[in-house]
Amino acid sequence: MDAEPPDVRNKTLMKALEHLPAVETRDVAPRRALFALLLVFILMIACVAVATAVLAWAKPASQVPQQGELRLGVRLEVDPQADSHRIESEAAERLAQTGWNDEARSSAHIPIDEAMKLLAQQGWPDLGPASKEGAQP
Repeated sequence: MDAEPPDVRNKTLMKALEHLPAVETRDVAPRRALFALLLVFILMIACVAVATAVLAWAKPASQVPQQGELRLGVRLEVDPQADSHRIESEAAERLAQTGWNDEARSSAHIPIDEAMKLLAQQGWPDLGPASKEGAQP
């Protein structure tokens, strides 16, 4: 096969391209592309600004009461540290005392030290025949 010179091939290609309606013969204008990019960027900033304004508007006002003012609704801890000390001291006091949990059900509590001494002296309590059935010899 004979190879055609490059200028003949280019002319043939250009003639074929002239007859095709969907072929674009020029580039995109850089100004239009930059303008479109700038427009998209400005729209994004506007959307963020609108969203920020809506969220700032929808946020409830501060719920912190002024000195001497009562707060409406659920009362949360006013002084968590003092409440924590109170709860821990009540628990320590209960652990150090003997008393009834539920007298009707004969449920009582004793101090942990006493319970440990009783367990060491008497051993683990036998629960009756139900515990012996499941026990391994």
